[in-house]
Amino acid sequence: MTIAPTSNARAALSVDQIGEASPRLLVSVITPSRDEIEHIESFLETLAAQRCEEFDLEFLIADGCSGDGTREILDRHAASDPRFRVLRNPLQRIAPALNIAIRAASGEIVVRMDVHTRYPTDYVARCVRVLEESGADNVGGAWIARGETLFERAVAAVFASRLASGGAPCRRPGLDGPVESVYLGCWWRSAFDRFGFFDESLHGNEDDEFNLGMRRRGGVVLASPRIRSWYRPRSNVAALFRQHVGYGFWKVGVMRRHRSIVGWRHLAPATLVLALILSIASSPWIPFASLLPATYLTAVLIGTAAIAIREGSLRLWPAMAVAVLAMHLGYGMGTILGVARADVGEPTRTSPTPLVAARPVVGSLNQAG
Repeated sequence: MTIAPTSNARAALSVDQIGEASPRLLVSVITPSRDEIEHIESFLETLAAQRCEEFDLEFLIADGCSGDGTREILDRHAASDPRFRVLRNPLQRIAPALNIAIRAASGEIVVRMDVHTRYPTDYVARCVRVLEESGADNVGGAWIARGETLFERAVAAVFASRLASGGAPCRRPGLDGPVESVYLGCWWRSAFDRFGFFDESLHGNEDDEFNLGMRRRGGVVLASPRIRSWYRPRSNVAALFRQHVGYGFWKVGVMRRHRSIVGWRHLAPATLVLALILSIASSPWIPFASLLPATYLTAVLIGTAAIAIREGSLRLWPAMAVAVLAMHLGYGMGTILGVARADVGEPTRTSPTPLVAARPVVGSLNQAG
């Protein structure tokens, strides 16, 4: 899909106007990293394997003071390949890491790639092509899960389902056209001059807020089925639960920051958790109050069984049910904790990242995350 208006001069030029004599396009790939000793080597190989016949690449990895040997591996790699630069992220969080890398980027286009995601060798090339052809300000693909262990495969099986996520648009593989949010992202570098940087006072959901702010200020976020990558889910139920606690907690922060009303898909888990707590607490005095937890569990078992049958993966059924429970209850608990913390979403007095302090993004709550 092509978006007619564009703020980027190069995107507006025809191939004849650019010509072969023009300098080659430089694309900056940015990555946040911290304590990734088990995955960093394979990820660096993935970066080095990216095909770039039509442009040049630089790789900027913002390391959050890793203490497990990740930084040493990054430094050795950078010493042997001049395309790689390792940047220090003293705040150790994702938003500062992205801002540090963006400000250090020399490329006209910026592409985000995360360590725990797998990519085809033409991933960057596809992102660049869609960005140039569409005229959008940010492009990306769907958030597609693909696991390796039994539990990871179970999470991947339910990841995009309405049962697990309420049918979040950003998880639909066939996503095509203007959307609220995309996984990772590919931007014109000039977009950050127009829309600001990632909001560092939020410790999560910073990508949701950035895309939201971009759209509120006239920018276009575009999803293309041509852009594919595969996210590796959390490997155990405790990690999955903690992840979704964070999602729910920081969604409240985004909502408060922008004085917006959160959608039903984000409120449903918190309502569920509160209802379960009240029903269990009142069951000694109110007959049939305990029916709610039993009904909910039965619904999850039936729903995941239907998915398992449809996908031909009955062996994953028990783990799929556990994964859905962890997602629902984790997100709901995180939302409740966020509401209970009055300071979540309010500006905090954190030290600015090197170079320039982050500029807050203006917008309302993103419903796609």
